[in-house]
Formats: sequence, C-alpha cells, structure tokens
Amino acid sequence: MNGWLKNVAAKIAAQKKRIATLALGHTVFHAIEQIFNYGIYIPVIGFLGIIYGGGVMAVISFFVCYGILKFYDWSKEDWLGIEVARDVRDFGPEWIKKLQAKSLIGKVLWWPFSRIILLVLWSLKKGGSIAFFALSIYTDPFTTTVYFRKIAFNGLTKRDWLIFVASVLVGNIYWTGRTHLIIFVVKIGVNSFMW
Repeated sequence: MNGWLKNVAAKIAAQKKRIATLALGHTVFHAIEQIFNYGIYIPVIGFLGIIYGGGVMAVISFFVCYGILKFYDWSKEDWLGIEVARDVRDFGPEWIKKLQAKSLIGKVLWWPFSRIILLVLWSLKKGGSIAFFALSIYTDPFTTTVYFRKIAFNGLTKRDWLIFVASVLVGNIYWTGRTHLIIFVVKIGVNSFMW
C-alpha cells in the first residue's frame, strides 16, 4: 500500500503544473458559465421574452464564446482539457460505470449524473451530428468548436466557423426554450400559490 501511495504521489507531482492549470481553467470557466447561464440568461429572457431575449442572448453568446476561443488560442494551453476529451470518450464509460457510491442516498444522487455523463460520452463516441448536438446543448459553442477542430490553437477555418455559428444557434435555441419553460412554470406556481 505504501508503494502504491508513493507511486500516486509521484504521478501527481509530475503533473502538478497540468493539474493546477486544469483546476484554475475549470474554476474560472465554470464561474463564467454560471454568471452567464443563470445571472444573465434568465433575467434577459424574463424581461425581453423568448424572441427578443433569445436573439439578444444568441448575440451575447456569440461574442463571449468567441472571446474565450481567442483567449484559448492565444494562451496555447489546453486549460479545460478539451483536447484530451477525445481520448476520454474511449475509456470513460467503463470508468464511470465503476464509480459507485457506498450509501443508498449517494447511489440515488449519483445515478442521474452518471446517466448524463454516459449519454454525453456515448454521443462523443458516435461522433458527427450526435456529438455536435450533445456538446452544443450540454456545454457551449466554444467547447463544441474546440472539440471538433482538426488543428489545436490555430484559429478558425471555414469549417470551424460553420460549427461555431451552428453551435451558437442550437445551444441558444435550447437554452432560450429551457429558460422560458422554467420561467413559465415558476409564474404558474407563484400565481397558484397567490390564489
């Protein structure tokens, strides 16, 4: 056991910079996503409605994701681990299936997340339009474009621009509809509670 622990510690020490880069990248990117998805998206759709709000958010999404993409290319650093996602799609499903919670509550809480992860990994393995729609809906246009790009950190080719714009449209149609539905359900709930 002691040898195993030393081996793990040595691997972590060797990858310390990479782990720190990924941790910082994910933290900052997740914060941006949370602010955008919940702090901006919901109020804009709530105040401007599904058509105007959806249009405004598609334009904002385009520029935010494009800015992140430009920064990603400029940094020449895979700070989200997107480039290795292609490798994960092959061994990921078995790894996810092996993860098991020990308590009943843990198993119940883990089950929906494991199904979503397996669905996304399945779609990535299938490739093509299935992976495109899964990434556009589950992540964002930046992640979708970087995943499908043939050459890392090399700007956008014509094909990459098509993927980026299509992902902006698909993702924002989904998020606008989803947000509008949530707002609608909350309004019905509030109105029913008030009467």
